[in-house]
Amino acid sequence: FDGIAIGETVAISTIGTRKNGYARHLWERGATAMMEQLQPSTVLVYGQPVPFDFGSAEVRYYSNEITEKLHSYGRKRSV
Repeated sequence: FDGIAIGETVAISTIGTRKNGYARHLWERGATAMMEQLQPSTVLVYGQPVPFDFGSAEVRYYSNEITEKLHSYGRKRSV
């Protein structure tokens, strides 16, 4: 996290973490380390909400319109 100011706003993404257990595990480890080291005042999250304790930080979610549209049609992402 070199170069990112402590106590400021940070941005992260949850894209690709919901259905892949290993990706979710890595995301949680990284998010935990980020919260401990940077103690952000605000966290901007791109993607769907995931259960995670962001502590006292304000959290703002921004959806991915393309994946939301695919989900509404009942489509799954092709691999």
